[in-house]
Amino acid sequence: MSIEVLAVLTATALGVVVAVWLRVWSPRLLRGPSRLGRDEPLAALVMVMCVGFLTLIFAQAGMETFFGPKPTSLQTTISQTVAQAATIAAIWLAGNRVRGADARRVGLDVRPGRLVHGLLAAIPGCCIALPATIWAMEISQWISQRAHQMHPLLKALHDHPSPAMRIWVTISAVVTAPLWEELFFRAYLQTTLREFTHRPWLALVIAAALFASQHPMWSWPAIFVLALCLGYAYERTGNLWTCILMHAMFNGTELMLLRTSG
Repeated sequence: MSIEVLAVLTATALGVVVAVWLRVWSPRLLRGPSRLGRDEPLAALVMVMCVGFLTLIFAQAGMETFFGPKPTSLQTTISQTVAQAATIAAIWLAGNRVRGADARRVGLDVRPGRLVHGLLAAIPGCCIALPATIWAMEISQWISQRAHQMHPLLKALHDHPSPAMRIWVTISAVVTAPLWEELFFRAYLQTTLREFTHRPWLALVIAAALFASQHPMWSWPAIFVLALCLGYAYERTGNLWTCILMHAMFNGTELMLLRTSG
């Protein structure tokens, strides 16, 4: 038995133990803390999502114009990172300007205690999410008979492992991508769907499917499973830091595996 297989089996066993300990199958535990009052309109959340979406589109277009029609891999990575950072800032500012949609209401509380709570919840969350995502990826590849493929960001780092590329890929994968994706898909989209449907599981599944659709098609099954874990953690805790840190840990693990594999 190879070291890789043993590591996956060990992680899977640990994930099962943690899942049983946390009773993740209980539907009652998914009804996390309320983020909106019963009579508060959803228009504020939708407005913030629109601001974030438009900012991402215009920031990406602006960076493409700045670097020209044939950017290098490093320039593409910089463009993505800058666009993500601009989207984070736009969502944060819009949320704090629009009544009823501020970041604290949707779980992004910057007080140290909430950050620590998010970290403590993210660790067992990763113990479940990481092996579940690995198995989803392996099973989907076995069914489709496709060879293992890399995320475009990881492929760019693999093909051009310069110090500057390492820095920008790390910032994007571990900082800006988890922040903007969790703000948009979990904090605002999933919250809007939950308040609209009054069904946490339905909101979680729809948000996870939309999140997966933004990634390469070959990665949809694995990303969907990861998004389910992130969405569950958000509904269970009401703390967006839990999802952000789980997401950052997952991406960071992929970066470390790429580096150790040469």
